Amino acid sequence: MEILVVRNENGLRFAHELATIEELKTKPISLMHAHKAYEIYYLESGNVKYTVSDKEYIVAPGSVVVINAYVLHKVDVTPTEDYKRYVLECPINNVPVINGVNPLNRFFNTNKFINIIPKEFVEKSNVLNILQRMEKEYKYDDVYNNHILSSNIILYIVEVAKLIDEEQKIHYNFVNTAEKNSGVINRIIQHINDNINNKITIDSIAREMNFSKSYLQHVFKESMGVPISQYILIQKMQTANFLLEEGKSLKQVSYELGYKYYPTFFSAYKKFFGYCPKERKK
Repeated sequence: MEILVVRNENGLRFAHELATIEELKTKPISLMHAHKAYEIYYLESGNVKYTVSDKEYIVAPGSVVVINAYVLHKVDVTPTEDYKRYVLECPINNVPVINGVNPLNRFFNTNKFINIIPKEFVEKSNVLNILQRMEKEYKYDDVYNNHILSSNIILYIVEVAKLIDEEQKIHYNFVNTAEKNSGVINRIIQHINDNINNKITIDSIAREMNFSKSYLQHVFKESMGVPISQYILIQKMQTANFLLEEGKSLKQVSYELGYKYYPTFFSAYKKFFGYCPKERKK
């Protein structure tokens, strides 16, 4: 249930959500999915586990979770208590920019698609105060209130970015991670990650693992919620954005991702994101 929800025409969403124990018991099993947006969650209560690619993260109440755009993930909530969280979704083309800089972009690289800020850090920040202020002040929809809300959202994003920066400086080990149960899925994902700079096909994965294509496609789709081919595309397009942000040329990115011809990369990128890579680079 969305206690409070704000949406704008560009897809930004802010909400305070609640799911009771009874609702959680009847909730469908979570499947792997991805969003064309950064997601920032503040967990108030709940027994929560995030699965991102091939890793699992146990998240404690009071923590903040930041997931990059286009990253495959799912959320599993054990129905032992009510699940309450604040949610802010910022489409990648609608993140408030400060002095020409997206404050979230620099905290992600090709090896880390999620940041989890533990309660100990969050308690020392203004995160909760800002969230509560946003909820209190957004009582009706008018131009002045929208300006206030937008200002608070910028404050919130900057505060979260500062927390991520601080956590990374001291290398705080704040989550328990565990490999997924399926060794086959792990091997598929590892093969894709290790060969992201090459042309990857289901045939090449099947040969490497000595399994039939049909078996690999079945177990992967059943576990991850998307076909292997779609997962490969998501990982390549995600990596393309990181390489572009590093300042590499479009042809360099195309070559490093294993595309033999630049027009093939250009077409795949535009179809996936809805705009051409030159626009992203700008």
